[in-house]
Amino acid sequence: MRIMGGNDCSPNTVWVDSPPLQWDHWYEVLLHIKWDPANGIVEWYLDNFNTPYYSNLNIPTLYTRPAGYVNPSYTSLTLAHYRWHATWNSTIYLGPLVVGSTKSSVLNAF
Repeated sequence: MRIMGGNDCSPNTVWVDSPPLQWDHWYEVLLHIKWDPANGIVEWYLDNFNTPYYSNLNIPTLYTRPAGYVNPSYTSLTLAHYRWHATWNSTIYLGPLVVGSTKSSVLNAF
């Protein structure tokens, strides 16, 4: 995961590596993100929704432009180049996306 934000002229960039992927495993992913140019939140839950795999409760998640305004997020939930170096055929399935105001509202959506 790449998290970017802060001053547009010198952005803050954080890369978070995932654990090694398991064959034939269905992953459950929950992202908690607060959009803010200075005091954002990113929590990444992976299979265990009680303990985050990654958590940062004070990280910029939006850009502040030189003119002083906050830029909207360009976040996209895509899997671009997920198999960049793979030489074999593969299939990946994505389930429904739920957006909610609380963790419980998202977990109870299905």
